[in-house]
Amino acid sequence: MNSEWWHRFLDLSSTDDIELKRKSLIFYTVSYAGSLVLFFFSFQHMTGDSGFLFLFLLVIASLVLVNSLLSHQKKYFVFCCHLACIFIVFLLLGLIYSGGEKNTALYWIYPFPAVFFILLSHRSGLLINLLMFSGVVYLLNNQHLLMASYEEVAIIRFEFALALTIFISFTAEFVRSSTHRELSALTIEKHKLAITDQLTKLPNRHFLETVYFKNIENDVKDYFPMSVVMVDVDYFKNVNDTYGHDIGDKVLCHIANILQQNIRQSDVVVRVGGEEFLLLFAKTPLDVGVAVARKLGQILARTPFVAGDMTIAVTISLGVALASDKQNVESAISAADKLLYQAKTNGRNTVEF
Repeated sequence: MNSEWWHRFLDLSSTDDIELKRKSLIFYTVSYAGSLVLFFFSFQHMTGDSGFLFLFLLVIASLVLVNSLLSHQKKYFVFCCHLACIFIVFLLLGLIYSGGEKNTALYWIYPFPAVFFILLSHRSGLLINLLMFSGVVYLLNNQHLLMASYEEVAIIRFEFALALTIFISFTAEFVRSSTHRELSALTIEKHKLAITDQLTKLPNRHFLETVYFKNIENDVKDYFPMSVVMVDVDYFKNVNDTYGHDIGDKVLCHIANILQQNIRQSDVVVRVGGEEFLLLFAKTPLDVGVAVARKLGQILARTPFVAGDMTIAVTISLGVALASDKQNVESAISAADKLLYQAKTNGRNTVEF
């Protein structure tokens, strides 16, 4: 169990889930509402003079709708966001090519730079905005390629306005993204502090209640049977009385380091009290749990705390119980606690199970 133990237990995806919900809401609103609007305008041109607009809007609307339906499979969502942005670019370029209804195509460009940034990252959003802007500028400055015709003055003002819209949208999304990352990091750090014992840097009792027990409920097969070991430092009061609380704290950190270094990555050591620790050995039958507990006791007995000329011998008493499923974890902890006190009664520096 290394110093970054909390990475295995904290739900680091929670802030990403919030961001995904925001993106999903905008994606589905734009996609479903947009496809309906496009179908509406397409059918308006069905009997008109512009057969191109009818077919073009119908195809884009159909593609957007199919893309939206496909995106409900989560593994395709990010891909569908990119695809939707590509469809929008083609829509905008097609509108500029045709002029839209009475040459109003340019007005439909303005909302979409912000949409690109929202659906993609600020970097990808900037890239597709620049591609869209380049295509728009190219078409507007080569009007011989278009069905529509635009006034020179309107083109210049539109290009400046569109560039400004892209710049403002990029700035807003960049700042929002940076702020979101900072808030996410702050939230994770606060959560980490709340579940960490500040002296030993081990998980604390709050970690058990708010994180570990929830993990057990969500992933039972990876935890049981579980050996539960309660540990208490023998004669620790004598250490504090003889050497002072500062040295006592260092002795606790020494014990915590020994315990951490001699358990598996999947195991957990929790500081549950002043000089009490709880060890949780996932997927470990009782006989193995007892063997590991004895080994830890022996290692600590052979590894005194040393500071300068000072050497302090350390031993621990241990109680071991078995939790066969998530319903009896707390009862197993209680049983291990009783066995611990039995070990202390029987002379300390021993294991009861």
